[in-house]
Amino acid sequence: GVAAPVSLASVVLDTSQFLAGSHGVTGWIADAEGTPAEWSFCAHAVTSGEPYVVPDAQADPEQSTNPLVTEDGFRSYAGFPVTVDGEVLGAHCVIGTEPHTFTAAELTELERTAAAISSLLESYRA
Repeated sequence: GVAAPVSLASVVLDTSQFLAGSHGVTGWIADAEGTPAEWSFCAHAVTSGEPYVVPDAQADPEQSTNPLVTEDGFRSYAGFPVTVDGEVLGAHCVIGTEPHTFTAAELTELERTAAAISSLLESYRA
């Protein structure tokens, strides 16, 4: 598995990111069950259809000013798209409060679990 304090499955909508499932989420994000879409790291996996990995968000030009980094302490992120019927709906990710270089094994496990979530969601549609 991937050692990280936060893991979640998101659904990214036009203006918000909804947490379909989560572990380790606290504070306002837990209360709101999501974040604004423009702050969402997962939105990058959704719009690109590709994994999105940020080893150190404070050093990342795109993420260093993100309120989830500056106010909430997010430092590392790795997420894989979750798809249903070929449409990317969200992502399965892990988030850390320290910088983290993700190993190939960790990324493979995250890819596997994102695929399992995708399969589960597709089975609900059947």
